[in-house]
Amino acid sequence: MVYPTCATTATEPPGPDRRGSRRRTNAGPSPLRAWSDRVLTVVAQARPYAAKMDTGYAWGIEQPPDPAAAKVADTDADGLTPEQLPEVRELTARGWQLAPDAPMLVFLPAVWPPQLRTWVPDRATRYETWTELDPKTYEVLREQTVRSSWESRNEVENDNDALLADAGITGRPRGRLWLLKPPPGFASVDDFLAELGRRADAAGVDGACGPEYVRFTRDVLRVVTA
Repeated sequence: MVYPTCATTATEPPGPDRRGSRRRTNAGPSPLRAWSDRVLTVVAQARPYAAKMDTGYAWGIEQPPDPAAAKVADTDADGLTPEQLPEVRELTARGWQLAPDAPMLVFLPAVWPPQLRTWVPDRATRYETWTELDPKTYEVLREQTVRSSWESRNEVENDNDALLADAGITGRPRGRLWLLKPPPGFASVDDFLAELGRRADAAGVDGACGPEYVRFTRDVLRVVTA
């Protein structure tokens, strides 16, 4: 059985009656940002309707790509991960950060302040590491890192759209790499997310991609950017 996971995050161990299991990760030859908590069972059980959201969100459909993309549009990006793209390297040098790609945060660009958000076309390569485990000891027997197929990447996109729809968010434009700047008072996006997690815990809000957490994130962003 195949276990899609991310980076080095552990997966559900195979049952005792399974022989020769493999797990797939999204780690590449160079470290990729963690695709943490990508739980396909949640997607598989997603309700066939979109939850009602009483909050606004915007994907910036009419927002053009960052000018940094035009400078390198004709350069070869074959084999480069998102972090290695020259346009991303330029933007990160100017204080931008790639948006987290953990499924629980896939909604983040839609509620992020537009003035602190930009994007470039996604022309990066993704990689997957397939690991074969010993059926008895679960010891790693063999690993192979390969380039992700378009079918695999499309599966990830479909999973993310299903999570968003269950949270009441639709219309996510595909083919974009989002970059964010931290709100005032925070050194990085990760610093803000750490504070968001603390506030969510204190308020008893579950940190999952659902309407409540989306609204809570939006409200916190409005407070810290007011």
